[in-house]
Amino acid sequence: MHSIRAVHAKFRYLIHEAARFGVVGLAGLVVTDGGANLLHYQVGMGKITSTAIAILASIPVTFAGSRYWTFRHRERQIGQMPAAAPLHQAGERASSSIGPRS
Repeated sequence: MHSIRAVHAKFRYLIHEAARFGVVGLAGLVVTDGGANLLHYQVGMGKITSTAIAILASIPVTFAGSRYWTFRHRERQIGQMPAAAPLHQAGERASSSIGPRS
């Protein structure tokens, strides 16, 4: 029991940061999947077009969540958004290859 408390005390900040990162990721997933389904089924757009628009909408959401909530204590760098966009797109491609969207 003592060792668990020692590990938690040592990594407490990292554990909280990882949890916030997960919440931001889930928000991005909701925006991407919800937006894609809304555009596809309610508006009548094609699957690829609706997914592309939803991904573009989720990039600023996840960037803002990560920048201003998860990693707000870290040093700010100019040009983070252009660097974050390709990483976000790579993550979306990886998640969409796991299973089909319905």
